Amino acid sequence: MEELRKYNKGKSPAPINHSNEPGWTNTGQGEGTFYDPSIKNGAGDFQMGACEYPYINSAMDMIAALNKPDFGNFARASKSPACGQCLQLVGPNGTVTVQIVDMCPGCKSGDVDLTPGAFAKIASLDAGRVRISWRRC
Repeated sequence: MEELRKYNKGKSPAPINHSNEPGWTNTGQGEGTFYDPSIKNGAGDFQMGACEYPYINSAMDMIAALNKPDFGNFARASKSPACGQCLQLVGPNGTVTVQIVDMCPGCKSGDVDLTPGAFAKIASLDAGRVRISWRRC
């Protein structure tokens, strides 16, 4: 978790330890991709992630959007115990620890959407999509 505090420059809350919380998955395997969390919506406003954290992350922050099946099904997504939790991901070129701040509704079970900064720690950005495994911190 110290790694997250070191890299995340936004006003993100401290990572939360939900290691024993029910309602979302402990481990996974799937594909890792990347996205820019600072993209604006059609109205020109920054988009708030599913966890509804009131800050804007950069493309270099160590954050992620967890796939919907593993994120859990909650009437309000921000109530998922996955929000704020950290994951340790292993990719073809290394390992990275990220904080979950969003949900990836189009991702399949096991998939995690990372920032370019986090993705670059496990694979070349040119790869675009790589096999990953992950576990809760």
